[in-house]
Amino acid sequence: MTLSRLWLLVLVSLAPFRLQGAPLTFGQALELALNRKANTAQTASGAGQSAGAGNGKRAGHSAGERFCPVHLEDYAGLAAQLASANEMGLPPGGPLLSASPAGSSAGAFALQSRRSVILCTALLYAKLQGIQAQERVLGPQQDLVLRLIDIESRRVSAEVDPPLLLTQAKLLRARTRMESGSLSTSERDTRIALSTLIGLPPDQPEAVESSIPPLPEDSTTSLENREVLRRLVAYRDIVQLDYVSDFMTRLKVTHDMALGKASIGSLVAAHISEEMQFIALLQFNDRIRAAKVQFMGASGDLENWAFGRQSPIANQSSAPPQAPASDSSASSGSSAPSAPAPSILSILISPAIRELQVGRSQQYSAIATYTSGGIRDATTDAVWSCSTDTGAVLSSTGLLTGLSPGVVTVQVEFQGIQQSRKLSVTGQPVDEYLAPDRRDATP
Repeated sequence: MTLSRLWLLVLVSLAPFRLQGAPLTFGQALELALNRKANTAQTASGAGQSAGAGNGKRAGHSAGERFCPVHLEDYAGLAAQLASANEMGLPPGGPLLSASPAGSSAGAFALQSRRSVILCTALLYAKLQGIQAQERVLGPQQDLVLRLIDIESRRVSAEVDPPLLLTQAKLLRARTRMESGSLSTSERDTRIALSTLIGLPPDQPEAVESSIPPLPEDSTTSLENREVLRRLVAYRDIVQLDYVSDFMTRLKVTHDMALGKASIGSLVAAHISEEMQFIALLQFNDRIRAAKVQFMGASGDLENWAFGRQSPIANQSSAPPQAPASDSSASSGSSAPSAPAPSILSILISPAIRELQVGRSQQYSAIATYTSGGIRDATTDAVWSCSTDTGAVLSSTGLLTGLSPGVVTVQVEFQGIQQSRKLSVTGQPVDEYLAPDRRDATP
């Protein structure tokens, strides 16, 4: 064997290992899955031709048929489940989202067409991306929980805090352990499923956060699916407000600690509760993204979206401009010609911030200016949309919460007039009271 041929064999044998652990974009995963589907179809066709005229068709079908390793969910059932939880006063997060919604499909769907392969790849890739985002938040929380256990153990031993606080700290540790175990299992299963679909080793897929195209707001033509999405978005708004509430609670604890009215243990516990609510927001956002992908898979827009042939903000079905109700001081039966109703001149998005930290929220306002010189606060009546599904969450009332670093475009539409504003989502700073040199500090 020549030296050049020996080097060639070495390079071929090492090629798969060189890519181990490398990031995999959504486009690359999609291309691998479609190529694998095409190769499987060719193999099945060859097997069918060689099987004979009697059973060739059946042999070819069984050889080429593959199934997507994820199930299509019944999101209408999930919306009904959330409605029932709301009637009982239960929060729309936590264990409610960890279980499969009632009415879920009992089996995975077959990869019989190009659209089904794209749908399966998108669902798996988005799921892996969401798991990675949750693990980035949960990792530091486990360290904080261990620190809280240590703090409260010493304070209870010194009879500074009641034993109940130590019990609550242990409960938080149990919750983080349960969440961590669930995420680890989901990540392993998702990696195996994605690797089976695209033909790479299980440790190869590493989702790139900015590679999957943003999902349009109007992702379905079905009135029933639109109603389901509307309900899911409404419940996500509730989870987002709950997170903002926990954030404000943590700020109050920070203020009380500066005044000597709260302990470092209370601050650590407030941080943990806040971040756990942030994870619930991520989970709910992932469910909405999966629902949009699934609903798009039932229409003809899935491939256009997957290959980037659709605008990130696709809600272009805006109604024509409508004049606001006039102040009718004149009689409705008057025959005098009425003045033309004022129309909207512009929309202003306020405030004009340029940066927002991860985990922080900003309430935007939409101020409409009319040709008559009048102004109106159209925040609650306008249609808000965001250029990303993973970088930030924008509620139906203009509340923006940063999820991961990147550039976000906020757009508002009111009576046919649109306006947008860009801002950067930056990393979240560490609280000074949680720095390592303050580990043993107690007020």
